[in-house]
Parts: sequence; C-alpha cells; structure tokens
Amino acid sequence: MEELLYQRVFEKTYGPSDTMDGLLSFAETLRVREAVQSLRQSYQPQHADEACVSRYHTEENRKAYMLAYYPYYVEPACRVVRDYVIPALQERQPFYPVLNLAFFAGGPCPEMYGTLKALRGARFHDRTAVTILDWERGWKSEQRISWQLCKEDGLIHRGDEGKLIYRCDNLLPCEQCMHGRTCRKRIHEQADVYFLQNYLSHVEPAEQETFLSKMRATVEQAKPGAVFVIIDLQYAGSKAIMRELANRVQAEWDVPADIIGTNLFSGGAPAWSRCPYEMPAEVQTKIFRGDSGFLPKKWTRYYYLVLQKQ
Repeated sequence: MEELLYQRVFEKTYGPSDTMDGLLSFAETLRVREAVQSLRQSYQPQHADEACVSRYHTEENRKAYMLAYYPYYVEPACRVVRDYVIPALQERQPFYPVLNLAFFAGGPCPEMYGTLKALRGARFHDRTAVTILDWERGWKSEQRISWQLCKEDGLIHRGDEGKLIYRCDNLLPCEQCMHGRTCRKRIHEQADVYFLQNYLSHVEPAEQETFLSKMRATVEQAKPGAVFVIIDLQYAGSKAIMRELANRVQAEWDVPADIIGTNLFSGGAPAWSRCPYEMPAEVQTKIFRGDSGFLPKKWTRYYYLVLQKQ
C-alpha cells in the first residue's frame, strides 16, 4: 500500500471519494489552490538571511500542506535514519525492548513515517514509544492521519504507543514550560532519537543563539547514546545554524557529543531525494496544473546533521 501513500494522504485529508466526480469541487479546488499559494509564498523569504513565515494557523493551510509537502518529506528522514541512526543505535545496543522516538516541531510529522519505514527492515527493537511535540495544537487531525498511515502499512504494531504534546517552544528553556516534568520523564531520561525536521528555516536571525543554547541544554539532558537528527531545506539561514551547531560540537562544547553524519562540509552541497510516491491524477489536474506557482514538486534538497551523545 505504501506506493499509494500520496493518494491515501489525499483521501484522508479531504474525505473518501463517493462519486466519479472526484473529491474536489470547483469551489474547494479554489480554496486548496489559495492555501497552497499561501504556503509556497511563505517559504520564499525576500532576503537570504530572513526566516520563512509560519502560516499553519488555518485549517485550509494545514490540509494543503498534506498535499504540497507531506509526501516529499518522508524520504529524507528515511534515508538519514537508515544510513546513520540505525547503525549508531545498533553499535551502542544490539536490541531495544522499547525504542523511544521524539519528534520536535513535528507538525503532521512525515518524518515519523520515514523513520518507522527505515526501522521496519532493521528489526533491532520490540516496541516503539513515539512523542510528537509542536507549538500548534491545530495539527491534531493531520497527526492522526500520519499515525493511521503508519498503522495501515505495518510500521506501528500492537504495544506501540504515541503521545502528542502541544505548546512546545524550541526557543524556551524546558524549565519554563508546563510540560517540563512530562518531557523529563518521557524524553530526556528515555529518548533514543531526537528529531527536528524543517524547523530551522523558521528561526529568525535574532533567535539563532537562543536556539543553539536550547539545543545544547537538550543534548546535555539526554541519556548517553541518544541520537539527534536535524534535517532542513536548502536555505542559507538553516545551513548557517546547522554549521554553527556542528562547529560548537567539534570545538567548544563541554557536552560530549560526536558528529556521525552530515553533508554540511566537503563543499556543503545539499542532498537530493526524489519523492517515490505518485501524485494522484486529480491533484495534478486540479491543483498542480503547472501554471505559475503550481508546478508539481518532485525533488527535495536538504541539509542534515546527525549527532550522538557520548
């Protein structure tokens, strides 16, 4: 069923098709296109050092995200987890009775699907404990879709469990958050993998030092052997934050951590991944028709940094 992921995302987001006329009426097609345009414009900052604007506050924009971006962000996570995270965890511990995964700024969390897809073939753990954290409470419906997709495709099994935590601010010290105690017990004392995908592009230049300080504190609180995965799109600001974090890990930190995977150096070219899922004909015919601002997306270019606490 995985090859039909895009089609299933479409139907779960906009409802099952009951007629031969398809899912999207003319009026709904206009609303979806307006939402897609709003999202795409938000990811086009006027200056290289500007952050992308977050426009996830409306239901229409969140639903449009599922069509415009969700299927494309599965593969980067899958590749990075397969190539770096699994070998690092296996070297540290051959078998995990419970593998604890924490996805920060998760949104609808395509990276959860990608991570569990990579783990499916590894077979070095029994159960999975998943935590999705985000500032926006509105993603609940889309997160439920992501969980359903994982369950339908055999990526989540009986005994696995998930928890959603909202109002999680990646720029705020955990000690000042109402979820601090929950996260300390569930994540900082137990998490094996910390994931942060497509968040750095939303960090303003004035907030970068705050983020780096929060990241250092998070690594310090983590248990030995925990792996940190950061993936972000080809933005100058995202690359700069990631490189500064890598430089500090190598030179300044008194927190013992190693860089176990990155494409930031040796020329710093972004990685490319092609979406393996076919866009439904109705989505391309009605939404991504190839006109200005609505070209179908095929490739994702991204930077990644993978750390492991010693």
